[in-house]
Amino acid sequence: MGAVLLLPLVVPGVASAALTTSYTGSVSFSSDLEADKTITLPSFNTVGGTLTLTDVLVEFFFSGSCDIGVDSDDVDETFTVNARIIRTWLGSGPGIPVAFGTKTYTSASVGLAIDNGDGGTLDTSAPDGTDFGNVAFAMEAGTWHNPLESLYDTNGPGTVDFPIDVQTIVNDFQSLPDMPDAYQLDVQNGLLTVYAKVTYTYTPEPATMALLGLGAVGLVARRRRGR
Repeated sequence: MGAVLLLPLVVPGVASAALTTSYTGSVSFSSDLEADKTITLPSFNTVGGTLTLTDVLVEFFFSGSCDIGVDSDDVDETFTVNARIIRTWLGSGPGIPVAFGTKTYTSASVGLAIDNGDGGTLDTSAPDGTDFGNVAFAMEAGTWHNPLESLYDTNGPGTVDFPIDVQTIVNDFQSLPDMPDAYQLDVQNGLLTVYAKVTYTYTPEPATMALLGLGAVGLVARRRRGR
Protein backbone atom coordinates (compact mmCIF):
# COMPACT_ATOMS: atom_id res chain seq x y z
CA MET A 1 0.00 0.00 0.00
CA GLY A 2 2.87 2.38 0.70
CA ALA A 3 4.11 2.01 -2.90
CA VAL A 4 0.67 2.78 -4.32
CA LEU A 5 0.28 5.92 -2.22
CA LEU A 6 3.62 7.28 -3.45
CA LEU A 7 2.97 6.67 -7.18
CA PRO A 8 1.82 10.30 -7.84
CA LEU A 9 5.40 11.44 -7.25
CA VAL A 10 6.54 9.67 -10.41
CA VAL A 11 3.60 10.29 -12.75
CA PRO A 12 4.70 12.56 -15.68
CA GLY A 13 3.09 15.99 -15.72
CA VAL A 14 2.55 16.25 -11.99
CA ALA A 15 3.93 19.61 -10.80
CA SER A 16 6.78 19.53 -8.33
CA ALA A 17 6.35 21.47 -5.10
CA ALA A 18 8.31 24.72 -4.98
CA LEU A 19 11.13 24.86 -2.45
CA THR A 20 13.13 27.81 -1.11
CA THR A 21 16.58 28.38 0.32
CA SER A 22 18.11 31.63 1.60
CA TYR A 23 21.57 33.06 2.27
CA THR A 24 22.50 36.23 4.16
CA GLY A 25 25.78 38.15 4.46
CA SER A 26 26.89 41.56 5.72
CA VAL A 27 29.62 44.18 5.69
CA SER A 28 30.31 46.93 8.25
CA PHE A 29 31.74 50.45 8.09
CA SER A 30 32.92 52.84 10.80
CA SER A 31 33.58 55.81 8.49
CA ASP A 32 32.18 57.15 5.23
CA LEU A 33 35.76 57.47 4.01
CA GLU A 34 36.14 53.69 3.80
CA ALA A 35 36.41 51.99 0.42
CA ASP A 36 33.63 49.84 -1.01
CA LYS A 37 33.13 46.39 0.50
CA THR A 38 31.55 43.34 -1.10
CA ILE A 39 29.00 40.86 0.25
CA THR A 40 29.58 37.47 -1.42
CA LEU A 41 26.83 34.85 -1.31
CA PRO A 42 26.36 31.43 -2.93
CA SER A 43 24.76 31.28 -6.35
CA PHE A 44 22.03 28.72 -7.01
CA ASN A 45 23.54 25.33 -7.85
CA THR A 46 21.35 23.52 -10.42
CA VAL A 47 23.22 20.26 -9.63
CA GLY A 48 23.70 19.35 -13.25
CA GLY A 49 20.26 20.58 -14.28
CA THR A 50 18.33 18.50 -11.76
CA LEU A 51 17.02 21.66 -10.03
CA THR A 52 15.29 24.56 -11.80
CA LEU A 53 15.49 28.08 -10.37
CA THR A 54 12.08 29.78 -10.76
CA ASP A 55 12.48 33.02 -8.75
CA VAL A 56 15.17 35.17 -7.12
CA LEU A 57 14.44 37.69 -4.36
CA VAL A 58 17.27 39.95 -3.16
CA GLU A 59 16.59 42.05 -0.06
CA PHE A 60 18.81 44.63 1.61
CA PHE A 61 18.68 45.71 5.24
CA PHE A 62 20.90 47.94 7.37
CA SER A 63 21.54 48.98 10.96
CA GLY A 64 23.41 51.85 12.59
CA SER A 65 24.72 52.71 16.02
CA CYS A 66 27.05 55.01 17.95
CA ASP A 67 27.89 55.86 21.59
CA ILE A 68 27.32 59.62 21.99
CA GLY A 69 27.73 62.07 24.86
CA VAL A 70 27.81 65.88 25.03
CA ASP A 71 29.08 68.42 27.54
CA SER A 72 27.96 72.05 27.29
CA ASP A 73 30.56 74.65 28.24
CA ASP A 74 28.25 77.60 27.53
CA VAL A 75 28.13 79.94 30.54
CA ASP A 76 25.06 81.93 29.47
CA GLU A 77 22.35 79.62 28.11
CA THR A 78 20.54 76.38 28.80
CA PHE A 79 19.74 73.98 25.94
CA THR A 80 17.56 71.06 24.93
CA VAL A 81 19.59 68.51 22.99
CA ASN A 82 19.23 65.12 21.31
CA ALA A 83 21.73 62.79 19.72
CA ARG A 84 21.53 62.07 15.98
CA ILE A 85 22.96 59.44 13.65
CA ILE A 86 22.63 59.48 9.85
CA ARG A 87 23.41 56.49 7.62
CA THR A 88 23.27 56.33 3.81
CA TRP A 89 24.64 53.66 1.46
CA LEU A 90 24.44 52.46 -2.14
CA GLY A 91 24.77 48.93 -3.48
CA SER A 92 24.47 46.83 -6.62
CA GLY A 93 24.53 43.22 -7.79
CA PRO A 94 23.73 40.97 -10.75
CA GLY A 95 20.63 42.47 -12.39
CA ILE A 96 20.51 45.19 -9.67
CA PRO A 97 21.82 48.53 -11.01
CA VAL A 98 21.18 50.40 -7.74
CA ALA A 99 20.24 49.34 -4.21
CA PHE A 100 20.16 51.89 -1.42
CA GLY A 101 19.19 52.76 2.12
CA THR A 102 19.06 55.96 4.17
CA LYS A 103 18.04 56.61 7.77
CA THR A 104 18.20 59.52 10.22
CA TYR A 105 17.63 58.44 13.80
CA THR A 106 17.41 60.74 16.82
CA SER A 107 17.36 60.05 20.55
CA ALA A 108 15.02 61.46 23.16
CA SER A 109 15.68 65.08 24.14
CA VAL A 110 17.55 66.07 27.31
CA GLY A 111 17.92 69.47 29.00
CA LEU A 112 21.40 70.88 29.67
CA ALA A 113 22.09 73.53 32.32
CA ILE A 114 24.61 76.36 32.16
CA ASP A 115 28.21 75.15 32.43
CA ASN A 116 28.91 74.02 35.99
CA GLY A 117 32.53 75.06 35.95
CA ASP A 118 34.18 71.96 34.45
CA GLY A 119 35.49 74.18 31.66
CA GLY A 120 37.51 72.30 29.06
CA THR A 121 37.26 68.97 30.84
CA LEU A 122 34.93 66.52 29.11
CA ASP A 123 32.20 65.61 31.59
CA THR A 124 28.98 64.14 30.18
CA SER A 125 27.25 63.98 33.56
CA ALA A 126 24.37 66.27 34.58
CA PRO A 127 23.50 69.04 34.90
CA ASP A 128 25.44 70.51 31.92
CA GLY A 129 26.15 67.24 30.13
CA THR A 130 24.49 63.98 29.15
CA ASP A 131 25.53 60.55 28.05
CA PHE A 132 23.02 59.30 25.45
CA GLY A 133 24.58 55.84 25.56
CA ASN A 134 24.25 53.64 22.50
CA VAL A 135 22.09 55.44 19.94
CA ALA A 136 20.99 52.78 17.48
CA PHE A 137 18.43 51.46 15.00
CA ALA A 138 18.27 47.83 13.90
CA MET A 139 17.41 46.05 10.62
CA GLU A 140 15.95 48.93 8.66
CA ALA A 141 14.62 47.77 5.29
CA GLY A 142 16.48 48.96 2.21
CA THR A 143 15.40 48.08 -1.32
CA TRP A 144 14.34 44.67 -2.64
CA HIS A 145 14.71 43.26 -6.14
CA ASN A 146 13.62 40.38 -8.42
CA PRO A 147 16.53 39.98 -10.88
CA LEU A 148 16.64 37.44 -13.71
CA GLU A 149 17.12 33.85 -12.58
CA SER A 150 19.76 33.25 -15.26
CA LEU A 151 22.09 35.70 -13.48
CA TYR A 152 22.06 33.58 -10.32
CA ASP A 153 22.01 29.91 -11.35
CA THR A 154 25.18 27.96 -12.02
CA ASN A 155 25.82 24.34 -12.98
CA GLY A 156 27.82 23.66 -9.85
CA PRO A 157 28.87 25.75 -6.84
CA GLY A 158 29.36 29.46 -7.51
CA THR A 159 29.03 32.91 -5.97
CA VAL A 160 27.29 36.24 -6.56
CA ASP A 161 28.69 39.59 -5.41
CA PHE A 162 26.96 42.67 -4.01
CA PRO A 163 29.32 45.69 -3.75
CA ILE A 164 28.34 48.20 -1.03
CA ASP A 165 29.41 51.87 -1.08
CA VAL A 166 28.99 53.84 2.16
CA GLN A 167 27.83 57.41 1.47
CA THR A 168 27.16 59.03 4.84
CA ILE A 169 28.03 58.27 8.45
CA VAL A 170 27.17 61.20 10.73
CA ASN A 171 27.26 61.07 14.54
CA ASP A 172 26.37 64.37 16.22
CA PHE A 173 23.69 66.18 18.23
CA GLN A 174 21.01 68.80 17.70
CA SER A 175 20.33 71.68 20.07
CA LEU A 176 17.55 74.20 20.77
CA PRO A 177 17.16 77.16 20.81
CA ASP A 178 20.59 77.20 19.14
CA MET A 179 23.98 75.50 19.45
CA PRO A 180 26.05 76.16 22.62
CA ASP A 181 28.84 78.71 22.17
CA ALA A 182 31.21 76.06 23.49
CA TYR A 183 30.71 72.31 23.91
CA GLN A 184 32.47 68.95 23.75
CA LEU A 185 31.11 65.99 21.84
CA ASP A 186 32.09 62.44 22.73
CA VAL A 187 31.58 59.99 19.84
CA GLN A 188 32.69 56.35 19.95
CA ASN A 189 32.03 53.10 18.10
CA GLY A 190 30.12 54.56 15.17
CA LEU A 191 28.94 51.75 12.90
CA LEU A 192 26.93 51.03 9.75
CA THR A 193 26.17 47.41 8.83
CA VAL A 194 24.53 46.49 5.51
CA TYR A 195 22.97 43.06 4.96
CA ALA A 196 22.10 41.31 1.70
CA LYS A 197 19.70 38.37 1.70
CA VAL A 198 19.05 36.25 -1.38
CA THR A 199 16.16 33.79 -1.51
CA TYR A 200 16.00 31.17 -4.25
CA THR A 201 12.72 29.49 -5.18
CA TYR A 202 13.20 26.31 -7.19
CA THR A 203 11.68 22.99 -8.22
CA PRO A 204 13.31 19.60 -8.75
CA GLU A 205 13.06 18.21 -12.29
CA PRO A 206 10.52 15.34 -12.74
CA ALA A 207 13.31 12.75 -12.94
CA THR A 208 14.61 13.95 -9.58
CA MET A 209 11.15 13.69 -8.06
CA ALA A 210 10.86 10.17 -9.46
CA LEU A 211 14.09 9.17 -7.74
CA LEU A 212 12.86 10.69 -4.49
CA GLY A 213 9.61 8.74 -4.87
CA LEU A 214 11.40 5.47 -5.53
CA GLY A 215 13.62 6.06 -2.54
CA ALA A 216 10.57 6.65 -0.37
CA VAL A 217 8.95 3.50 -1.72
CA GLY A 218 12.04 1.47 -0.84
CA LEU A 219 12.13 2.97 2.63
CA VAL A 220 8.46 2.10 3.27
CA ALA A 221 8.96 -1.46 1.94
CA ARG A 222 12.01 -1.97 4.11
CA ARG A 223 10.15 -0.79 7.21
CA ARG A 224 7.25 -3.19 6.45
CA ARG A 225 9.57 -6.17 5.99
CA GLY A 226 11.26 -5.34 9.26
CA ARG A 227 8.01 -5.64 11.20
